[in-house]
Amino acid sequence: MIKQIFGESSVTNLTKNNKLYFPELNPPLPQLKIPFHSEFLMLFGKVPWSSAKGCLQFFEISEIKKVIAGDNFFVILTQSGICYVSDTSDNENIPNLLKWTVDEPIEDVFGHSHVILLTKKGVLYVFENKTNFKNQTNGSHLCKKITKFQNEKIIGVDCGNDFYLVLTQNNNVYGFGTNYCGQLGTSDGAYDSKRSFKKANTSHIESKIIKVYCTYNTSIVLTEDGKCYACGDSSYSADGQLDASNSLDYRCVFKLIPNLEGEFIEKVIPGLFFVALKAKSGKYFVFGYNNYCQFGKSDTIPQDNVRGPKLLNTFDNNDIEEMECGGYNSTIVTKNRDVYISGFYSDSPFYPIATTTDGFINLNLKDYIQHEAFMPNSKMKLKLAMGRYFTALYTVIDTTKNVLNFRRSIKLNDIDLIVVSDEEVNECEFMDDTY
Repeated sequence: MIKQIFGESSVTNLTKNNKLYFPELNPPLPQLKIPFHSEFLMLFGKVPWSSAKGCLQFFEISEIKKVIAGDNFFVILTQSGICYVSDTSDNENIPNLLKWTVDEPIEDVFGHSHVILLTKKGVLYVFENKTNFKNQTNGSHLCKKITKFQNEKIIGVDCGNDFYLVLTQNNNVYGFGTNYCGQLGTSDGAYDSKRSFKKANTSHIESKIIKVYCTYNTSIVLTEDGKCYACGDSSYSADGQLDASNSLDYRCVFKLIPNLEGEFIEKVIPGLFFVALKAKSGKYFVFGYNNYCQFGKSDTIPQDNVRGPKLLNTFDNNDIEEMECGGYNSTIVTKNRDVYISGFYSDSPFYPIATTTDGFINLNLKDYIQHEAFMPNSKMKLKLAMGRYFTALYTVIDTTKNVLNFRRSIKLNDIDLIVVSDEEVNECEFMDDTY
């Protein structure tokens, strides 16, 4: 079931045309009435499918496993292995949700300028249309089934802009798409318009690779001994290195991220041009482009390029339960279920304003939303996903008994998939390189 609250932040009245307005949350937003024990997805910020300067959208949804937020879409993965992707081809403020199923349950989903599905058996499906996920001529999706890895089970994937990485059980990393910054971990095909999978050079990495991650144009691999290696663009410092170089020979090599001696990295949290690392010690380290104070500002974290990992000293590391990096903002959920945001300012609801861009601000969501998920001892977890200019806050519980059902305020479409085999292709259409 979905019940949706939609609003924008462009005028000073709180109620108008049955919409909610949020001019810097002043006058205060009244409490939002949603069922206390329901699972929900909350979208706030500047969503690309709305003409409003900023909006707040609530979806009451059961059985959520994961949500991803791309540049201009979001995808919901359910516990039963079904995906629902937002579609705005009808030019409406409320997106359609298109149901995606393939031959077997979907295990994981990834996205940036396009969407990739990974099944339980390690089979990959790729959707490359960056604007509409629905073919207007026959109401179907164009889906590419990747058959290259029939002898190597895929265990990890991540997407950057115009490229993606694939990690196999054989400890091989393959890249597909743009490689002009060496983000595929090889100089092969750096300026070749014909796209095909390239095998990254990881022979110098002694430990087993367990995860791959992508920013806009850099790549990071995480090994089982807690070390990180990065390649790709260095101009924004998102490769974690202390120095920058325009040399492709330098950029295309996975290099150990320095200044992390004695730390065991458990998780990489990539944003557009900036990255956070979570260590087993509970410490968070950050690097990359901090132009909007995405990580706040301190004597060691300047409002500029942060070269090499620096301890996140703008927030109490011991209080962080969940952290996510987006286009130009970072969001944190604390152990006490408070939600903080920093970075790019706008007049969108629950986003910073110009006077508060140098640090994390508490959104005080508990003042507006009475819900089980904000209770410290709740078994329901708050999770985050971030798009270019918007944030997705959602709940996850350990159950697969609820049936996903949608009604009201949303149109649900069950769409057949057109599946084609992978092959070399010329210049697939992806997100353009303007930023």
